[in-house]
Amino acid sequence: MTAPTGPVALASVEEREGVFCVDLAGVWQITERRPVWQDLLGGRSPQVVRLGTDRVEKWDSSLPLFLFEIRQWCRLAGAACDDDALPERMRALLAQLDVSHETSVPFD
Repeated sequence: MTAPTGPVALASVEEREGVFCVDLAGVWQITERRPVWQDLLGGRSPQVVRLGTDRVEKWDSSLPLFLFEIRQWCRLAGAACDDDALPERMRALLAQLDVSHETSVPFD
């Protein structure tokens, strides 16, 4: 496998005191590869997921989509999703995604 040549979106995970801390970094662009949540989980089932974006240099819609994927997983898995460290603008975008998703997904 060759190393990426363009901007790189990065994600790392560290478990601290029972909390699955997801640290996002780099440049997030929809046209480039981005981390895969299931790969980060590695078969684990955390009860708390804490999101951090302090090291993100630049981002577009790819970052909120990735965060939305994590939040959806947390809802389905019954895990708490701690997004308090996210910038207010990011939380507002995620709230909009939540609302649009709730009204567009059919339920049984």
